[in-house]
Amino acid sequence: MASPRISLLLLVLTLYICIGQSRTISTDNIDVRITNKIASSTIDVACSEEGDIIVNPNSSHDWIVWNSSSKYYCEAIWTATNRFASIVTYSRRFTGLKIVFWEAREDGWYVSRDGKSGWKKEAEWESEIVN
Repeated sequence: MASPRISLLLLVLTLYICIGQSRTISTDNIDVRITNKIASSTIDVACSEEGDIIVNPNSSHDWIVWNSSSKYYCEAIWTATNRFASIVTYSRRFTGLKIVFWEAREDGWYVSRDGKSGWKKEAEWESEIVN
């Protein structure tokens, strides 16, 4: 059986290593934030890394991108209209950012680097035509 001092030393060393690794991992994390600006309806978003997300009107959903060298794809459905859109919520073009801001609006999907200005339309809502 190890002495109490050795056990304590091993515990402190283990915590030091774990805390150091979590800090290393977290420096490359990117937060992706989707906000639903469609006042009349929820949107259903299915993302490759996040799964299915329901975003209510005027609310947001965030998640962490752990591997910033990958692309993260999402398919969104505007539930009241059955219109859909495909977006790449994260790719290398966002390198250096801590948060990527997305907004679902009635005329499409917009992205911003700061969430305040410079909104750029990235995708249109589409509808499937059935014959």
